[in-house]
Amino acid sequence: MDDLVERSFPFVGTLPVPLRDALRTQTIRKTLQNRQVLVPGGSECAYLPFVLEGALRIYKVSEAGKEVTLYRIEQGESCILSATCILNGGSFPAIAE
Repeated sequence: MDDLVERSFPFVGTLPVPLRDALRTQTIRKTLQNRQVLVPGGSECAYLPFVLEGALRIYKVSEAGKEVTLYRIEQGESCILSATCILNGGSFPAIAE
């Protein structure tokens, strides 16, 4: 793990070494551009995003085409909707950008 991960998510430093190693080998780091979609609505929940820098906006689009922001995920936070989706085996019911 690098310093940014441990600064953003202090619990990582308290994990047992085997779990830290598993986290290190199974983590995918993505850098997104402004307004780039990370997870489109209706897609499979394949991973749990942890925000290291910037923010993710979770939103839905109404039938009239208006965007409704549900919440934002800031540095040091994760997506509760993704976690719920993964645990329940459903598709992601919103858009993450």
